[in-house]
Amino acid sequence: MLRRSPLVLMKSDRPELAAALALCKKHKAMLVIAKLDRLARNVYFVAGLMESGVDFVACDMPYANRFTVHIMAAVAAAVAPLHSPEER
Repeated sequence: MLRRSPLVLMKSDRPELAAALALCKKHKAMLVIAKLDRLARNVYFVAGLMESGVDFVACDMPYANRFTVHIMAAVAAAVAPLHSPEER
């Protein structure tokens, strides 16, 4: 199976986020997100975001470092199926 880059997925699935990242890159700005769990539901996606060259901070976890963000993404990915209707 051919896997698309997380940033390619972002452009197609999250166009507003892709636009915000482009602006952050252009202006060398930091991306501010409200809640980390809204962003960190896929470890592959989060890893791609971290490698994008744009720093980001989550308002609900402002002191989270790269390790913490990866752990939160892994937990969110593990918990997501528990909330889906197919798993009930």
